[in-house]
Amino acid sequence: MPLRQATNEFDTIRLRWIACFAFISLGLPDAVLAVAWPSVSVAVQQPLHHLGWLVSCGFLGYLAATIAASWMVKRLGLAGLLILSSTGMTFVLISLPFASYWYLWLLLASIGGLCGGSIDAAINAFAATRFSPRWLNWMHACWGIGASAGPLAMTFLLANEVSWRVGYGLLASLLGTMTIVLILTRQSWNMTDPHLHNLEPHANTLEALRQPRVLWMCLMYWIYTGIESVAGYLLFSFLTTERHYSIEVAGITTGCYWGSLTLGRIFFGQVSNHFPKESLLKGVAMIAIGSSLLIAFKTPVPTELIGASLLGFSLAPLFPTWIALTPQYVGRRFSHSAIGLQIGSAAIGVATFPLLVGELASQLSLEVAPYFLVFGTTVFLGIQSSTLRAIAKSHS
Repeated sequence: MPLRQATNEFDTIRLRWIACFAFISLGLPDAVLAVAWPSVSVAVQQPLHHLGWLVSCGFLGYLAATIAASWMVKRLGLAGLLILSSTGMTFVLISLPFASYWYLWLLLASIGGLCGGSIDAAINAFAATRFSPRWLNWMHACWGIGASAGPLAMTFLLANEVSWRVGYGLLASLLGTMTIVLILTRQSWNMTDPHLHNLEPHANTLEALRQPRVLWMCLMYWIYTGIESVAGYLLFSFLTTERHYSIEVAGITTGCYWGSLTLGRIFFGQVSNHFPKESLLKGVAMIAIGSSLLIAFKTPVPTELIGASLLGFSLAPLFPTWIALTPQYVGRRFSHSAIGLQIGSAAIGVATFPLLVGELASQLSLEVAPYFLVFGTTVFLGIQSSTLRAIAKSHS
């Protein structure tokens, strides 16, 4: 018995690190395209604004995968789904440097979205019932590390007159390595959670969609990623056009926002076990509102710069900690499908809120962006408080 427990503990530790590696690998290609696209657009003979079509195709594939993730896990097993998806991502990254036709790029973007969404939803659902909030924060911090390192690496290559194709080849090598690791550890990914022996099988997506609590969590994730993405995508333009900061200052401030989001997840991953989750979540949500107010209001002091960093830091633990709390709120039977739907809702938030706020700004001004952040963080606090009360009642 002690030997079995030691083996299970070793498998869990190993899977934690593999999950972190997987999230770095997921983050790397997500942001690389923005840097590579000016060079790629010449190769595929497309105008710069057609980048939106690639992003949309990837989003649709990602959304479809997150919705179907629970069904695919039942059919293929978790290890099978992860290996298939990682192999698909590797294939996409190998193929992109040789794809000279625009429609082939759109097809590959859709396949990449399917594979990336499957990995994201499947590992999150697995981790929610086996990893602590501490490790979930660190896992999501690893995505931020990948998303930051990818553009820097591609920029370095292009600045040294190395083709963007080499950059995608290096990414393919990394994803190929991840695929090999997943194959070697496939038995561990399919291990049974000892706490789930006597529970019903996991509910499918349609069953989960009939649960008000699942829909409530989807709403919360939709609003959360709307806040995160509006700040990330529109902050630079807001600071340069409305507040008249220099390009350098606006760029550094935007970088500090994303950097503090990543560092915050590392920090909260370290300290989250030492604080009650309810107090932590309420506290950072209130700081997010205060940070948004610092960005929104004009003062003689450059409070926007402080607010941006504080906002990223305060948002950091919300996404991963709520993934960890999902089984408590919706029930373990619905948790796998619910987490897939939450990841899908998060993707919809990224796709819709920057577009909606941007369209509103075109009619008014980009000053609407920070006021949306104030409104969004306030609404999020209300939804989160209601959810925390429901969890507390279920435990009383």
